[in-house]
Amino acid sequence: LIGLGLEGRPRIHREVPNARPDSPRCSLVPLDRYVPGFGFGHTLISPEGASRRWDSQGQNRSGTSPYVLSPWTQGKLRFPSGAEVPFDCKETPGPIVVQEPDWLKQSIDGDQLRIERTGAAPAGAVRVYVEPSREWIEGSDELITQISLPNGTSQWMLTIDGRWLARRFQRAEVTQ
Repeated sequence: LIGLGLEGRPRIHREVPNARPDSPRCSLVPLDRYVPGFGFGHTLISPEGASRRWDSQGQNRSGTSPYVLSPWTQGKLRFPSGAEVPFDCKETPGPIVVQEPDWLKQSIDGDQLRIERTGAAPAGAVRVYVEPSREWIEGSDELITQISLPNGTSQWMLTIDGRWLARRFQRAEVTQ
């Protein structure tokens, strides 16, 4: 296989038979719920806790598959939203569908925003960036957080443990 990337020299890859008794690599099909990732933005976590992140630029440029190829047959897949979902390929190459669960529920009552995290949700303190006032509002690290929104808030973004949930939430799309 000859790869001609935009970043420099051609790369030549050849198949080398693997004499080790490794399990087959597993193809994972991630189904994102909150933040689309199309194969990049996902992180694999081994059963021992080692992580492996894919190069998004290479995948953008070369147009590779939206599947994630795992060297481990068991582990966790971290979605771009931060949710971690376990997978088990059962010693087969797959593909295995890994679906991000519905782990975030938000509701509004007047100016009170209630944020509830369940299941595979990322742990850590919640902070809310509101617009158009451009204010940061501190939440808590509890699974249920109640926040008072400033007057005129039309949309907001969340950070959980300092990691952005890369999506804007509109007042109209959240349950009243």
